[in-house]
Amino acid sequence: MLIIFIELGIIFWITRILKSKGLTRIHKYVCLAFCIQVFILTIYRLELRALGREVYYSDAEVYWNATVALLQGWDVTTWNMGYVYYSYLIQITSPFVWVGFINISNILLIDITSLIFAYVMIGNNVHISNIRWFFIMSTFNPLVIYSLTRNLKDILFLFYTSIIILCFHWLNCQDKRRISLYAFVVSLTLLVTDVRPWGFLVTLSLFFYFYSISLARSFQKNPIWFFVSFLGIAVVFIAVLYLMRYLGYVATLELWVPIVLESAFAYGILDLLLAPFRILTGPGPVRSLQEQDIFGTTRFLATFFRLLVPYFGGCVSVRWGRVSLRVGPKGIQPQ
Repeated sequence: MLIIFIELGIIFWITRILKSKGLTRIHKYVCLAFCIQVFILTIYRLELRALGREVYYSDAEVYWNATVALLQGWDVTTWNMGYVYYSYLIQITSPFVWVGFINISNILLIDITSLIFAYVMIGNNVHISNIRWFFIMSTFNPLVIYSLTRNLKDILFLFYTSIIILCFHWLNCQDKRRISLYAFVVSLTLLVTDVRPWGFLVTLSLFFYFYSISLARSFQKNPIWFFVSFLGIAVVFIAVLYLMRYLGYVATLELWVPIVLESAFAYGILDLLLAPFRILTGPGPVRSLQEQDIFGTTRFLATFFRLLVPYFGGCVSVRWGRVSLRVGPKGIQPQ
């Protein structure tokens, strides 16, 4: 439980910082969110117990079996070993082996990730009311809680991503400790890639985004320095390509890019344009009320709670999506 206690300490620390920056009731939101999350987790664990299982099906079972094998001293190799190692670390720092410790850690990572994004939003002058609504929607929503609490890698990926974004935010705001921050970003990139094979693209996209902002600033101040910086980024880009090939990232792209493109081309242009609005049918309130038949004739196990939670979560998400916005002197505010 050492990891869980560390995560709790991080939550208290970030909460105090946000409270000093204007989110005066953030500690109340965190406590209420945690109560909702624990309630959903309790029902989830009870349903699994009634089914005679420790984890849900699909990837969750693969990760847990790999974790147990590591605990027994076996050599394990599977996809997304970064999450398996994280689960293993939670178990070896706990008084006994129980998969529920991983679920509790996932809950805390939801809160930490949301708090980090809230901190970055404050640093970018986002209105307090919008930050408050963002935190409520990301930590109170049953669909989000249920999806990320299970023994899956998604919340760890989001957690690493939020820290990478935070590091680039600091790099953009201060000139001190830049070398340490860059080294930390490189380490995080290796970690996130071990959770998602294409995770390094998060760092690359953020790097080129913030570097382009820096180039724009340098062009306004000194055009000569702009061309020097542009030459520097070309050298860095070539070096990154060689490093990616050496670490096997290019091979990962060669594997995944054709799969993604083939999947995208299988749909029409209209289908791709309407994709963001499909929260109504999946995941969402409509889809959760339907019986799902996937992989041909294989019936996906759908417990009552698994259908109920996405229904309410989807309704909340749709309601939030319908909130009208107006632009005022203080920024974008929900009406």
